[in-house]
Amino acid sequence: MNKIKVLDVQTANSIAAGEVVERPASVVKELCENALDAGAGNIKITIKNGGNSYLQVLDDGCGMTGEDAKLAFLPHATSKLSVISDLDNLDTMGFRGEALASIAAVAKVNLITRTADAPSAVTLQVDGGKWSEITPVGAPIGTCITVEDLFFNTPARFKFLKKDSTELNKIIDIVQKLALARPDVSFLLSTPERILLHTPGNNDLPSVVFSLFGKQTASELIALPELDMADNSPVKVSGLIGQPGAARSSRASQLVFVNNRPVHDIAVTKAIDEAYRDRLMKGKYPVVIIKLNLLPYLVDINVHPQKSEVRFWNSGTVFNSVYHTIKSALAEDVLPPGDWSDRTKPESAGKENRGGTTLPDSIDSCVAQRPAANYPVNKSFENVALNEPFAAIDADGDGHAATHAATQGQNEGEAMGVGLGSDAVCETVAGRESETELNPEAGRKPGTEPKPESEIAIADVSARTGEGGTIIGVDTKDVASRLPFLPLVGQVFNTYIILADHEELWLVDQHAAHEKVLFERFMQQINERELRLQTLIPVPIRLNLDDKRMALNFRNDLADLGYEFDEFDGESLILRTVPACLLTNNPTEAFEAVLDYLRDEVKPNDKTWPEHQLYGFIATVACKAAIKGNDPLTEDEIKTLLQELAALKQPYNCPHGRPVIIRLSKQELEKRFKRII
Repeated sequence: MNKIKVLDVQTANSIAAGEVVERPASVVKELCENALDAGAGNIKITIKNGGNSYLQVLDDGCGMTGEDAKLAFLPHATSKLSVISDLDNLDTMGFRGEALASIAAVAKVNLITRTADAPSAVTLQVDGGKWSEITPVGAPIGTCITVEDLFFNTPARFKFLKKDSTELNKIIDIVQKLALARPDVSFLLSTPERILLHTPGNNDLPSVVFSLFGKQTASELIALPELDMADNSPVKVSGLIGQPGAARSSRASQLVFVNNRPVHDIAVTKAIDEAYRDRLMKGKYPVVIIKLNLLPYLVDINVHPQKSEVRFWNSGTVFNSVYHTIKSALAEDVLPPGDWSDRTKPESAGKENRGGTTLPDSIDSCVAQRPAANYPVNKSFENVALNEPFAAIDADGDGHAATHAATQGQNEGEAMGVGLGSDAVCETVAGRESETELNPEAGRKPGTEPKPESEIAIADVSARTGEGGTIIGVDTKDVASRLPFLPLVGQVFNTYIILADHEELWLVDQHAAHEKVLFERFMQQINERELRLQTLIPVPIRLNLDDKRMALNFRNDLADLGYEFDEFDGESLILRTVPACLLTNNPTEAFEAVLDYLRDEVKPNDKTWPEHQLYGFIATVACKAAIKGNDPLTEDEIKTLLQELAALKQPYNCPHGRPVIIRLSKQELEKRFKRII
């Protein structure tokens, strides 16, 4: 007797369904994609019991004839292509012809469909692969598919389904992604009890984000610019990206679409990470909704059974397009936030966030506040010009305006829904959206020597302020360039520099600020091949054999970066030069930090410097060379540091993503002291 048998159609379809139909969300995905391919402008999804017992997808697409309706349930029957070469020009979501056959093999399916030129609709019932006769029925143009009792004939699959709430959340996630992919289509997802989501279908992506996740999330996103790529890249990148201050603790809020198809791709993920590298701390991930559009023949979508992975013709080109587009968007949105308020935990979309605050419209004046007597403040700032202290509530002193503004800010806030929730505790300088734009002409290039104090003329701040404390001759649109001109309150805990005007309190982390200045200076010298070296009195450094071997392996690369050394004895090296811009009182510690970085980041068998690690290397040595917390600074040292920081294009984060500056608004102070409610 033969051991090999040909499976019957029902068994084969049930097995094949395992790849396509994993859970109710898989059914919703396949049916919605069919609706999109049919040209639907409105798609309504109704769910009961997490979709296990009942789900229905209704669309206003082109519909099907009776014959096509019957053919649609056959395996590998599709209207999307005829031969394999059609894949090169495919612009539809589906193409394999497996979805309806797979769903009908493991559920009870009812189809009602009608074309525009048909006098009536037709209906067809398929229960576990068994068909009924096609009969006429009254219905509007489009298609309605109802799926009941999923996995009724495959109990082994049914037992792996999760509880109804979990399955419902999976469906919500799928519909959200489809709605973001196609903002021109209106999606309505509901249960018998309530509407879960409803998008406008107005072809406006920010409107879709607002309807799905609320005002808070929508306000934290930046539109990607349309770049004219130098290499004439065929990849068109669009979408929305989150401000660094809205970063999350996982990649769950990173959504990538290729030709309107939600996918996962390592090249795009790496491009996102690289673009945000100097904006976010380790373990934080930005919110992104990135849409890539390219010719169909440049991307292979027939890679994964669920079409969740693709293969590009050139991953490097895709990487560059995504990277440069995100960097360009971030460069235009680098201003710090106007408050430091605690943010509430995510709630369902549409609920009010009672912790909302309003941002000040501008920062047009500089009025310092005297330091509190009971806090340790550097006394070297006694002669800094101080104007009047903070006003109590507002100019009139009655508090009504400030109270009204705070109340309005609270009422306008909305929390996020499923998918793009926030876990941030406080707003920092990193990437809060603002109407003010950075003036690219204001600062000097990173790494260049600061101008003499006589040129910058910051010593006499009071002489350069007009009525109300407004600084004269300074571009008030460029927040960074204002740093040296803000009246200096002091240095607290020998770690934080305090500045103030009549609207805000500014805190600058001196270590992060100096680290950023050194990093930019070193990076510029490396890029321009103008690295200046500082010759040392020979410094012996004792190493273990592994570290010494690693240092010798990368000897030429380290020399290119300013670290020149010679062998001394069995376990020692003689350090002769270091980069002049990173000179410290302890060159031995700095060089050992270099070796620590190599040990952690470079593979043991690497013989050449890994280029992608250059950023991390320079960030590490800049961190070691920078002034530290608990280091007291003189007034002149602080002024010089602020001048150099203000000249940078993006001074708001250190190379490791930590905030350099935090702003606390007067309104937030008044809220914390309960002067306004």
